[in-house]
Amino acid sequence: EGKEFDSHPLADALQELLGADGSLRPIYEHLVTPTGELYELATVITDPGSMQQTVHADLPFKPIAPIYVIFLALQDVNEHMGPTSFLVGTHTPDSDAMFHS
Repeated sequence: EGKEFDSHPLADALQELLGADGSLRPIYEHLVTPTGELYELATVITDPGSMQQTVHADLPFKPIAPIYVIFLALQDVNEHMGPTSFLVGTHTPDSDAMFHS
């Protein structure tokens, strides 16, 4: 028997972004279409003192983007915490070969 929750931070954030009046709903519908699939919903929890991740590609290169990814922090993130970095312009066949060699 499952538990019922009145509220959950991740579900609340998803509703705020993609719900009927969500701030990103028009963009999602334009890019993915209303029949598009929400493929994965994941969280990353980092404990204080954890090692920094190495720079890596989350997905292999594809000439046409197969998915869209949204990173959403559920708390304020400061420089001391090591925020996520995006390497603009690196989604190329050459960069993919470097990351996967």
